[in-house]
Formats: sequence, C-alpha cells, structure tokens
Amino acid sequence: MSTGTLDRDGALREILSTEASRRGRAARLLARWADADVVRALAAALADVDLDVCDAAASSLLMIGGVDTVGFLLPLIRSDHPPALDAEVTEVSVVARGKRDGAGPSAWGHPPSSVSDRRVAR
Repeated sequence: MSTGTLDRDGALREILSTEASRRGRAARLLARWADADVVRALAAALADVDLDVCDAAASSLLMIGGVDTVGFLLPLIRSDHPPALDAEVTEVSVVARGKRDGAGPSAWGHPPSSVSDRRVAR
C-alpha cells in the first residue's frame, strides 16, 4: 500500500502492523485527523518498541495539538528518553496554553507545526 492511498481507517489499521516502518508511516499520516480514535491510536504508539514510531506518534500528536494530546506527551517530556521532543517542550506548553485560552496560531508567535513539519517529512 502506498502512502498516498491510506485513508484514516487504513492508517488506523496500519499503525497496528507488525512492521515498524508501516507503523511509523501510519503514525505520521494520522496527523491529518484529530478525532478521539486517532488520538488514542497515536497515544498507544508512544509506547512502541521502535523509537522511530514513538517519534512519529509524538510529532503527530503535537501537530494535532490540544489539551487532550498534551496529556499524553507530558510523561514523555519528563522521561529519561523522550522521542526527540527536547526542542518541542516549549511548543507543547504554548499549544496547550493557546488551546485552553482560545488563542489561535497568531498568538503563539510561530506556526504550531514549524518544528514538527521537518520531522514528519522523514
């Protein structure tokens, strides 16, 4: 299955694949949707044994944004082995604060995915 042909349901199935490369691809693609099922699947992928999958899931959760996603990311930020989140700690708090306060991207000082985009493109 090529990346371009996966829809939301296909990506939700593929994130459960036995192949890490497929799980990582699905985690990156799921950033396109922001519903509860997607957030739950990405949150589960944060505990994947493959660090690239964890990183893709964390990046997608950051791109989706919102208080619901930040709750899943905070334990990673506090852990000894956060999946490449060091540069995004500030972004997480800004996104959470902005969503809570109702502020949009213009109030954040930079587009919310400016850090994440370069990692999702891998």
